[in-house]
Amino acid sequence: MSKKFTFVTIQIQDGDHENFDYTSFLTSDFQKLKPMQLIAKHFRNDYKEELMPEDHDVFWIDDTRTSYIYNHKTISLEEHDLLENLEILFSKPKQILKKESNVVQLKRKVG
Repeated sequence: MSKKFTFVTIQIQDGDHENFDYTSFLTSDFQKLKPMQLIAKHFRNDYKEELMPEDHDVFWIDDTRTSYIYNHKTISLEEHDLLENLEILFSKPKQILKKESNVVQLKRKVG
């Protein structure tokens, strides 16, 4: 099975000016992280950093700019490669959250 990626469009508002930035996450990470964590990971490279909220799912990324997740779409490895070739994305994302095992192990009685 090939890896699935989520292509994310982030809107950045600076006063009257707005622009967009693009990033990608492994879909398994994207589904587990909240919008604030995704934005913190993109701008600060630390999904655990707390950003000050401006409004529902809109966060301050510095003193003058706010940001929110504008759009997202699941893409394949081939589509990710194409976006890299077009220099929209620069590299494949690394796994952020470790996969949790759904196997329950019981403690053994010794003796």
